[in-house]
Amino acid sequence: MGSRVITDQRARPISTVISIVLPACTHGYFLPWMIATLCGKSNAWPIFKG
Repeated sequence: MGSRVITDQRARPISTVISIVLPACTHGYFLPWMIATLCGKSNAWPIFKG
């Protein structure tokens, strides 16, 4: 009996690179967004809306 776990994680290499560069350029302002992106959360990009 194999159970399958469904998550919202996705591999996004461009988002990963941006999420590392942007917090470095903003002295940590986007650090929480970087953590969400590196964890693969599907709702990491909506931070720029609004």
